[in-house]
Amino acid sequence: MKYRHVFLLSSANQHGYLFVDSLLNKYGVNREEIALFFYDNKSREGLIFPNTLLDLRIYFMSDPHAPEVIRDADTVTINSLQPENAKVAVDLQKSGYLAYEKLYIRITDDEVDRWNKNYQDNGVLTESAESLIDENVLEVLSIVKNFICLDRPWGRLLKSVTGRKLNIISAVPFAHVIPDQASYEFFDEIVRKSIVRQMTNESIVRVLFFTKSKPIRDSIVILKQLIKELLFMKRQFRKKSIEFLVWKKSRIKNPLLCLLEFLCLILARLKGIKISFIEVSSLPKESYLLMLYRCHYLIFQKRGGLGAANEFLRHGGQVLVNSKSLNFEVFDNFPGLQVVSINNDFKYFDHLMDDRVNDVAQYFDKNRASAKLAFDKAKSEYHKAYNEIYG
Repeated sequence: MKYRHVFLLSSANQHGYLFVDSLLNKYGVNREEIALFFYDNKSREGLIFPNTLLDLRIYFMSDPHAPEVIRDADTVTINSLQPENAKVAVDLQKSGYLAYEKLYIRITDDEVDRWNKNYQDNGVLTESAESLIDENVLEVLSIVKNFICLDRPWGRLLKSVTGRKLNIISAVPFAHVIPDQASYEFFDEIVRKSIVRQMTNESIVRVLFFTKSKPIRDSIVILKQLIKELLFMKRQFRKKSIEFLVWKKSRIKNPLLCLLEFLCLILARLKGIKISFIEVSSLPKESYLLMLYRCHYLIFQKRGGLGAANEFLRHGGQVLVNSKSLNFEVFDNFPGLQVVSINNDFKYFDHLMDDRVNDVAQYFDKNRASAKLAFDKAKSEYHKAYNEIYG
């Protein structure tokens, strides 16, 4: 049987599953025209994809008909590009089963950032184990023209590092933290509302440092700014306390970070502000989503973590992001989002202690409505973009 669209996926990479799930369940791609090919597995055992994909036709490396299915497809899509799947693509092309002109690559910020750093260091893309660039990656990047990613900033960076004219399909999948739609709707409609009601009786403002563990230096920059702000603060805040949620992995055995946190605690107490630092560890998806629901603000990293940030915005939280970061450029694609630009002079406490957070339900509802408008508009545009490939 001929399948119009084949996806070459790694069984260990959940983002590939989520991308396909998003195409089917949010953008209306016909599931009867799709087949999945797992190049690093021989059976369904060990596959981690959601139940919504169980009915799709699945092929493995051991299946003798898989190369023919790829040859007969109208499009072949791979998720991310690194040495392992680049070798699969090159081998299929050399065997006559894959034409590069029908290959689409969904690019993530991770590889573009690595490639850009490699390009800046060498003046040209160069083989590097650290950058996950080998001869196969270089071959694919020198020939393939079709890439799925936001044009600003990733598409433009990609054109720069390859030095080529590319066909950039400017779209993102908008996947949820919990991929199963029924489970997600239960959390969004029932659990989230219950948490918001509970938060109305609290006098705590919760602030999440980044969507995942980041290098120590990123936290140190923010803590130094908080200390500076506390030293010169004239206004006093006595209404609320602030809980900073920080990733445990980022704090282990770092005396400077602990010292800066201690200084923050002492200075805040002198200014009449109750603050605390609470460690969070790696969490299951459900617990992670609950943590996002309980936070008012997210201090966002400069790159990566967009899926979690989009989820945070859908909930109604507010994102604070550096105005000179790549992530700030990404949010420029969604006018109307409640995203706050921060810089070296940003007054965190003035913003975090804003009286508008007093009415918790109204605060989240207003932000949530703004995010819905922005995402719905973008989703309509992306629907057209995806239909040009998979329609």
